[in-house]
Amino acid sequence: MESEAKSKKKMICRTLIILILTVLILAVGGTAISIFQILNKDTFYLGIEVDGIPLEGMTREEALAELGLHIQSNLEKIKIVLIHDQRKWEYGYKDISVQSDIEEIIDEAYLVGREGTVIERLREIYKLTKEPQIYETTLSYDVYKLKDEIEAIATEINEPPVDATIEFNPDRKDKFSFTPEKFGKGMLIEKTMEDLIARVDASDFSPYDIPVQQLEPEYILEELKTWTSRIAYYSTPLNNNSARNHNIELSSRAYYN
Repeated sequence: MESEAKSKKKMICRTLIILILTVLILAVGGTAISIFQILNKDTFYLGIEVDGIPLEGMTREEALAELGLHIQSNLEKIKIVLIHDQRKWEYGYKDISVQSDIEEIIDEAYLVGREGTVIERLREIYKLTKEPQIYETTLSYDVYKLKDEIEAIATEINEPPVDATIEFNPDRKDKFSFTPEKFGKGMLIEKTMEDLIARVDASDFSPYDIPVQQLEPEYILEELKTWTSRIAYYSTPLNNNSARNHNIELSSRAYYN
């Protein structure tokens, strides 16, 4: 008898809780609807937001469409712009394979108020009117997808250094002529990739100046000029010594031949 009384008491308590929750929900909505209608609606409950957009009254498909437009507008803002001198290279969200977890978030949000016993569901639905459930979608991407593009840009930017040269001109007054060196430049590929990853993570899409390093030649003009300093000078006049003149003529021919 005592056990049966306890069982009836629990049933009465559950019924009262359901009725109280129903009254509270109806008071918030201002519309006379049944518990069956509340628990079997195919739209999001009041108090569910994703990316700041209230989803109350939307079906799952409508929420996907609404949020899809919102996310697409954010994707269009992703512009990776690299500049060097007067040249510019630009890439968008497709180039780094941006993906959104919108479907997973929608599925998670749609389950709110749809799991557990009738009492648990009603309690959760009512709680939403006081404490909204707020969700945020996230984007995933792979900036390393740009690695081949960055390496291709490097081939356009890179310039090898050119050594200074020296040329001997025995028949001219100025025996030596020179061409100056030229400094080269090389794009810092790894630093560029690191910087781009950090900037995308921070949603920084301002133009990026490509970092380069100066490449020095092995020989510079000032060094080559030191190679032509006169070490010694000697001269002797020719005379009428035929044997000596003959020897000089033979030596000169040997040198030029």
